[in-house]
Amino acid sequence: GDPRDVAGGSPDAVTEPAGCGEDAFGRGGAEHRVPPASILTSPRVSPGGGRLLSERDLLRVAQLLGHEWQEVGVLCLGLRRCRLEQIRENNPHRTALCGFEMLREWRQRAGAAATAAHLRDCLSPAQLDPEVFALLEQL
Repeated sequence: GDPRDVAGGSPDAVTEPAGCGEDAFGRGGAEHRVPPASILTSPRVSPGGGRLLSERDLLRVAQLLGHEWQEVGVLCLGLRRCRLEQIRENNPHRTALCGFEMLREWRQRAGAAATAAHLRDCLSPAQLDPEVFALLEQL
């Protein structure tokens, strides 16, 4: 038989080697799969039709978030405070870069839903500068 059947793996699924699938919180395992190459090379458009946010887009939003980036991360984006502290420690005195790294983490977690419309929906409960929402409307 196929050796993949003996190991319990599906012939269509590719998993990362042991220890490589952990996220920022030390979680890992079989649920972390490497996407097929066709996904990695496809255009940056979500299945819903919206354009996925680029790093440039994320930086522009982060610059507008300013010092409120950590509150946004916890309250609106569902990121863990300990992860946001790591980002802050890695980028001391660089507020925009901290916000950018936080938004990159959100984008990675959101996957195909990482569009301006989705981010706008996530941020809507926050009392943010109206420029943030205006920018997201333009993107």
